[in-house]
Amino acid sequence: MNAFSLNHLSDMDFEEFCFELLGNLDFKNIQWRKGTGLETSPSDRGRDIECQIERIDVDGNHYLETWFVECKHYIKGVPPTHIQSALAWATAEKPDTLLIIASNFLSNPTKDYLKILERENKPRFKLKVWERPDIERLTLGKSRLLRKYNVVGDFPFLSILHPAHLLYIKGLQFNSMDYFFEVTNSLDPDRRDQIFSWVYEPIIQPRYRRPITHSERIKDLRIDPVSYEIFKNKCYEMVEKGAIDQLLLIFLIVNWVLHGQLGISDVTSVDEVVDRMRGAQQFFQRQTEEQTQNTADLERLIEFIEERILNAQNNTSQNYELYTYFCDAVVSKLLVENIFRSDQAVDN
Repeated sequence: MNAFSLNHLSDMDFEEFCFELLGNLDFKNIQWRKGTGLETSPSDRGRDIECQIERIDVDGNHYLETWFVECKHYIKGVPPTHIQSALAWATAEKPDTLLIIASNFLSNPTKDYLKILERENKPRFKLKVWERPDIERLTLGKSRLLRKYNVVGDFPFLSILHPAHLLYIKGLQFNSMDYFFEVTNSLDPDRRDQIFSWVYEPIIQPRYRRPITHSERIKDLRIDPVSYEIFKNKCYEMVEKGAIDQLLLIFLIVNWVLHGQLGISDVTSVDEVVDRMRGAQQFFQRQTEEQTQNTADLERLIEFIEERILNAQNNTSQNYELYTYFCDAVVSKLLVENIFRSDQAVDN
């Protein structure tokens, strides 16, 4: 996988990238102080971008902070002399924050200089620095921005695939059912239930009753119990009855879990997921406006989608953690089992 890099951008492209990144991070009133379309322009007067961000006080009062942003596109470390104009202008204008965004890193002398400045001069503005690792973290999930500036390819999710997942799908992996359950028996029970929820339903096939109230969840409607032990017993039962070969069953289970869990764990494209949910929310909102009665269900659905939107980044990150846990704790161990050892006869 290619490492995160902005080196291919021109100076102007990097400033434009930072401008759009700030918009993605909910900054407001963003002004790119570029007086011309040329690569160099004398009009920025010590800062490339000026913007504001909304803050909420402890008493609920909303207010705006003003930020000056200086963009530094260097492959080598940014030297101290190249941030002087931004520091001078911030000292004169006194924004709330001066942010220096470096496409790679500040040089060590520059970092030392800023530490001394903060300690001895105590500027009246906050001083923040975003370096390449910070930019990579802040752009996580913003696939459109990254694709626009060719920071990632057409399939950014490839960068988050676990090595064990890649090795598992590289060829046909055969595992015995006894070994599979020996590995999964040792998993954290709560995490195990979350991970295997993808296969509990199709393997156990529990019965359901009709809902009585709108507040009932799917698990409230189940007539038959669903658990890891029932799932395990059902797998053995299917194999003993000859319904499916154990090697194929385990292969299908692992692939089902990997595909399902990765599908809800794509931290590289959270923005696209949110856009789809926004579209659904707007559709249901129009439905409520067209109906004058019986809109309660639609309103509950709109609220549910809004909650999902607000928690999209956090939920996706948690799902990705489960995906990596499954790969580390299960898939990597399945890769070491070799059913067809050299001393065994194998029919070709």
